[in-house]
Amino acid sequence: MSSILFVTTNQDKYNKVRINLVPYGIKITHQSWEMSEIQSSDGEQIVRDKAQQAYAKFKKPVLVNDDTWSIPALRGFPSTGMKLCNDFMLAKDWLRLMKGVADKRVFLISFYAY
Repeated sequence: MSSILFVTTNQDKYNKVRINLVPYGIKITHQSWEMSEIQSSDGEQIVRDKAQQAYAKFKKPVLVNDDTWSIPALRGFPSTGMKLCNDFMLAKDWLRLMKGVADKRVFLISFYAY
């Protein structure tokens, strides 16, 4: 069985990755480590930087992730800033933002780097 080190502080992300890769014979080990995050609206750029940081720290191949959220009715907001939004906003705040909006689509784009 192959093994990959997944570096994230988010236990839910680790659990989802582990569950999805086990059927393919890939064992995921978890390392919680807070990386600095560059300020960018480009999720691919952020995940590349995270991968470089984690590789430099652990001196072996790693898997890292970053998510970008896009709400078309809000012109793509919150983009790469969802983690910060979660610190300030509750479900009722999101509902208030979307009140009267016909297009209720929300897109989650997950970037992974190994």
